[in-house]
Amino acid sequence: MVDSNTLSELSELSKELNERSDTLNDLIAGLNNQLASFNPGLEFWLDHPLLDSGIRCAGRRVLVYLGYAKVDEHWQLALRQDELDYEWDRDEPVEDPVPMRLERPTSLLKSSRDIRLLAVEKFDDLLHGLKQTVKVKLDAIKRAETFARPK
Repeated sequence: MVDSNTLSELSELSKELNERSDTLNDLIAGLNNQLASFNPGLEFWLDHPLLDSGIRCAGRRVLVYLGYAKVDEHWQLALRQDELDYEWDRDEPVEDPVPMRLERPTSLLKSSRDIRLLAVEKFDDLLHGLKQTVKVKLDAIKRAETFARPK
């Protein structure tokens, strides 16, 4: 038998989750706007996947990465899917599959609530990584300038 108290609590919790999920979208959009105003113009992806499907019986594994990229003509928080195909022998799969990009990056704002919630937990890592990428590129430009200057 269904417990009416449980249903009532589930209703209230779901209502709050939906309200806060709207706030989550505003948070992501706000961060997109801030990053766009800095105009780093560099694509960056976290090294560790946000989501890992694990190995499937067909020898395929899908990995979803969080990053910053140009999607739909705008720089924004984005998701990228890579697929790993494993070659099988009698005992074990080959451990070094070559990743294959499944599709173009998509906007984080267009992803499921579950994915957006996972992504929020990685925002600090993403921002630190993007900052490091900007520093590395800036240092490379500075080195190139020293070579270009006549002595």
